[in-house]
Amino acid sequence: MDLPFPQVDKFLSDVSVTGGCEVFWSRLVRVAIGFLLVPFLVEIPIGAASSPADSADAVEIHRIKQRAGDYFTAVGSRRFEQARQFILPASRKDFDPPRSTKASVIGFSILGVELEEGKRSAIIEVEREVVAAVVAGRVKVSKKFRWKLEAGQWFLDPNDPPRTDADIFKEYYYAKRGQDTAAKFEDTVYDFDWAAQGDLVRPRFSFRNAVSQDLVIEKIYGPEWLLDKTPKLHIPAGSSGEIVMEFDTSGFKDLLSQDVFVQFEPVKEMVKLRVRGRVFTAEDIANSPSLTKEIAERKAAESATP
Repeated sequence: MDLPFPQVDKFLSDVSVTGGCEVFWSRLVRVAIGFLLVPFLVEIPIGAASSPADSADAVEIHRIKQRAGDYFTAVGSRRFEQARQFILPASRKDFDPPRSTKASVIGFSILGVELEEGKRSAIIEVEREVVAAVVAGRVKVSKKFRWKLEAGQWFLDPNDPPRTDADIFKEYYYAKRGQDTAAKFEDTVYDFDWAAQGDLVRPRFSFRNAVSQDLVIEKIYGPEWLLDKTPKLHIPAGSSGEIVMEFDTSGFKDLLSQDVFVQFEPVKEMVKLRVRGRVFTAEDIANSPSLTKEIAERKAAESATP
């Protein structure tokens, strides 16, 4: 399973529709989802008294949520001609339904709607709960879409997606590639070889501040399951630091490869790190004498360590 940053975009690449109209729906659940998910997509904001402008925005946001809910429900039910009507007219030629799927979305909800300047477009964030053969369990994936107001109605524009953090980070990373970096890493790849499903893995990346000014680890960008355990964020000039992470392998099996980006300030530097290895299930281990022996040796070594 290859999960390059951000999160699981490549993992889901085989089940996307060109033009940004992603579809992951299983034939087994598509009808049920059409009935079950609509209530989650048509919430009306309720709160204290607000100005006329705020009220107008709330009404517009509600309209967008209704349109988005109808669109995703139509796509999920594979009613593609109906879904096409929610695409911006100028972009409809790019709507291409999928020919096959390797994963299915069993649920989705709209996390938020933000009107952009001028209030002629809006960014909608949608979270989908995905089930696939290569993942043991469910994975929640969120993505943003841009909708535009045309002729008094809201439409999805697949040809003008909002920029994601991943787009920005990759752009910055590749712009600096080949140049001297302030943070000199001993190794940018952490290979944990293999782990038994359910083990905790703690990747560590040591580096040195090679410039004459202090460095600050501003942020570590990666999937939610990869926890940041970095102990020290301020690295004086000439000193050493360490990026420390942790993740539970319970939700994975087979090969795993995950990219992570680390932002350093004030040098405005982005460094890409990678965690990789393989996760074996209890059944895999039971069927392999060599793995059974190795895991017994690991446990014995851990017990002997004070």
